[in-house]
Amino acid sequence: MSSIVSETEYYYQDGFYAPSCDDETNTLQTDASSKSGKNSKEKQKRDYTHVFQVKSKLTSMPIKIRAFETLQIIGAPIRNAITGFPCRNDDNKLCRYGSADEYNYFKTRDISNLKKPGLVFFYDSPEQYERHFHRTLPENVVSQWNGP
Repeated sequence: MSSIVSETEYYYQDGFYAPSCDDETNTLQTDASSKSGKNSKEKQKRDYTHVFQVKSKLTSMPIKIRAFETLQIIGAPIRNAITGFPCRNDDNKLCRYGSADEYNYFKTRDISNLKKPGLVFFYDSPEQYERHFHRTLPENVVSQWNGP
């Protein structure tokens, strides 16, 4: 007597299938760890992200701007406010908050929420800040940054 095997016994989800692994428990652990790694990266990125509403210079309509803050902890990596990527120096080492690397970037602080300490943002130049936030800085600030 031959037995017929139903398809449900061999059913698997693509997300849990790892062809290099024969043991189901390892397969599930591998998938779970990669999934949690992805979620933790997304959560980490969200923790640094802040959304501001400003008026556009061209249309005077409110627009939303996403900016990535640098944590105000000595030794924390300096993040580019637009991209969210950690900044690196010429030696390809991470630039750190509280070090001399700070002087290579244009630093701004948002103090719109008086209940919390101000948020710190780093830009490559004052012009990059102006483009990002649709603002115009005083001429003396830009000239002081660019030097004589």
